[in-house]
Order: sequence, then C-alpha cells, then structure tokens
Amino acid sequence: MHLLLSFLLSANINLTDSLPTINPDTISTPQVRKEVGHWGYAVNGFYGIVPKGDKEIKRIVKQNRTWTVGAQIRHSALPQDGNPYDKAYNYPTFSIGLNYNHYQNVDFHRDLGNYEFGLAEPVDYMSHLGNILTVYGAFDRPILRHPRKWQFDYSLQMGVGFTDKKYNPHNNVDNEMISTNVLIYCGLGLHATYSITPELGLRAGFEFQHHSNGALCRPNKGSNTLNPMIGLVYRPAVTERKATGLGTSDLSAQGGTSLLTAQGEDQFHYDYINITAGVGAKALYEDWVWTQFELPTDHPDYRTDKFKTFMAYSLSVDYMRRWERRWATGAGLDVFYGSYTEHLRYLEDLSNLHKHLTPWSIGLGLKHEAFYKRISCAASFGLYLFRHMGHSARRVEQPFYETIGLRYTTPWAGGLQLGFNVKAHAFKADYTQIVVALPIKVNRKNN
Repeated sequence: MHLLLSFLLSANINLTDSLPTINPDTISTPQVRKEVGHWGYAVNGFYGIVPKGDKEIKRIVKQNRTWTVGAQIRHSALPQDGNPYDKAYNYPTFSIGLNYNHYQNVDFHRDLGNYEFGLAEPVDYMSHLGNILTVYGAFDRPILRHPRKWQFDYSLQMGVGFTDKKYNPHNNVDNEMISTNVLIYCGLGLHATYSITPELGLRAGFEFQHHSNGALCRPNKGSNTLNPMIGLVYRPAVTERKATGLGTSDLSAQGGTSLLTAQGEDQFHYDYINITAGVGAKALYEDWVWTQFELPTDHPDYRTDKFKTFMAYSLSVDYMRRWERRWATGAGLDVFYGSYTEHLRYLEDLSNLHKHLTPWSIGLGLKHEAFYKRISCAASFGLYLFRHMGHSARRVEQPFYETIGLRYTTPWAGGLQLGFNVKAHAFKADYTQIVVALPIKVNRKNN
C-alpha cells in the first residue's frame, strides 16, 4: 500500500481525471449470458510404434505396435483473469492426465548366432515391454488461433508411470527398456483442435512419449513411442452476469485497470549469474554390459538384475540474460564429478583395457530457462572440453550432453531455486539429480 501511494504521489496522477464519466442512463439491469469457462475435460486415443532407432534395440524388437487411451481434467486461462504470465503464453491450458499405455504387444528376443551379444545365451520365450499406467501434468500453449474454429498448440508433459512388468532374468530377460516398476515420464505433442460447437472440440495431433528410470537402475534404454492421436475436448459454459452499460471491458478500454495489469516488463530485463549445484545417482552401463555379455552362464552374476548405485555431482556457473517475463538464455561452464571411476578401472582391468580415467569432466553449455510464475523448465546443451571416463564411455557416449528438468523459485534467499533434472548423452539418460540454483543479478538491461 505504501508503495502504491508513493507511486501515485510521485507520478502526480489525478485519479478523478483518469476515471471515465459514468452516465446513469447507460446502466441497465445486468443480462445473463453463457461463456466458456475455465474448466474442461478431454478424452484421447493413440495408436503408435516403438521406433527402432537404436541398433541394439533394432536387433531384438520383434513387434513394436502400441496403443494408448487417456483422459484429462483441464484448466484454461482466460483474458479476464488478468494474469500477465497467461497473456505472455497466449492463455495456456494446464491439465492433470491419466494414460493407459498398452505396450504388451511390444516383444523382444535375442536370436542365436549374433556375435554382438557376447556370451549371452538366447532363451526359448519372448520378452515383453508390458503395460504402463501414467499420471502426468501437461502445459498446452496455443501458438495459433482462428476465431471460434481452429486452435493449434504444443504440449509439454511430465509425470510418473507405473508398470508391473520389467526386466527379469528369469522370465523377461530380453526387455532392455524398463527395469523398475516406477518410471519417469516425459511427453511432447503438437495438436490442432476444431470447434464443433462453442463447448465441444475435435482434437488431433502427434505425440512423443518417453518412460524410463533416469539411469537409476539397469537396463534403462527407456521406452519411446511415436503416436498419432485423436480426441474430444469439452469445456462447459458457465453463466455470467454483465451489465449492458458501462462494464469491466469499458474500463479496460479507457485505462481504468492499467495500474493492476501493467506491472512493467522492465523488471524482467536483466542479466544474472546462475550458480547451480547438483547431486545425483546412477547405475553404470558398464556393469550392465559386463554381466550381460562378458560372464559365462554359470557365473552367479550372469544376467543379473542387481546393480550398485553410484553418486554423481555437478556444478555450473552460467551468465544468463532474462529477455522478458517468459524466458532467459545464456552460456556457462559445467563441472561434473563421478564417484565411480575406481569401479570403472576395475572393470577395464578385467577386460584388459587400460584407459586413463579421471572422475572430473568439464563442459561448455548453452542454457535456456522458461518461466511461468514460480515454476520454470531449465534445459541445456553442452560440449565436453575434458572427459576421460574409460573405453565404454568413448564408445557409447557422444562428445555432447543435454540436461532438462523442472525448478521452483522460492520466495526467500534472493530467489533460490529447488528442482531436479536428467543429464543425458544423445537423449539417453546418464543420471538423475536434485539441483539447487542461486541467481545473482548483475545489472538491469537498458532498453
């Protein structure tokens, strides 16, 4: 209140002059009418495939057809809400969704005589991916609207999946995609919606869906599906009262609500240094390869499902620019430390490989962060400047890496952020970590 009074006084605003003149003759009894409300519902159907992009997966996948059904409870932002973030994102829709992913038809088998399978012996049955029940949150942002008929949007989804069928050395040994009952889910979508009526829309599009455990256990190639989809969206109308004379829209047109909505975009134009520390965990791909392909069948660890988890740490220092309310970009230095180099050295000695190993890795990354109120999505793409993690890493890893995750900006400690992310190589998870980030403003950008 003191800040508002100070602003009014310093600006020398005459509130009496700024208000519109109200003619009593223009005010009439409020009219009742129906408008599309915030809340809605959707049902969706998908028919897709598990792509065989990975050469190892291509050799063992026999059937790759899938289907999915799902439902959503949706909340759409409206202009009258007066939220500047909603306006910046073209009035998005937030959803809570439930999908039943029927993946039971996806089956695997290692055929006899393929030397790349090493000492692994083929089994006399088919392994299956299994079905997954997924609970998720979704952010749908409209990118193009045609009045009353068409809408085009993209969707970002994140949640948790549950399955009762995973890798098992006794009866599901060739399922290299899923090894835990609880899974991390990420999804991307592009959609077009045609309004059949003001309340009912027909929605069609294309979605990519990914389930994995973030390398917290092995095997973890993850299940990826490409899905054409079709669905129905229903947003019931609600009853509103509106006067036929001077109303809220008239005040807005004459500037009557400017002090409430125009908080000023200048406060989002600044540079800052972002310091991010992370601690994560991973099961080693090298352990998986050793127990699957390098051990004889009479060894107690032959094709085991028990893998040790190792700690991994990271520190990033980035120079960022907040361009506007929605997003910031920048670049910085990433330092990684793996606690598992001695174990890697042990495995390499067993294979008569003697590569130089060090727990430290250094990379240079490009950073991007998209904000909605206190929630943000942070992503990066980096190139290693220094990394020596052994023979297997040189063979299967790329010289670049990616991270993606969610963060929450706290109201204390100067905007301290808490969150998590997944680090990956060519979109294959390396490890999952919890992160803490501290943004330090450098200067305010002058426009």
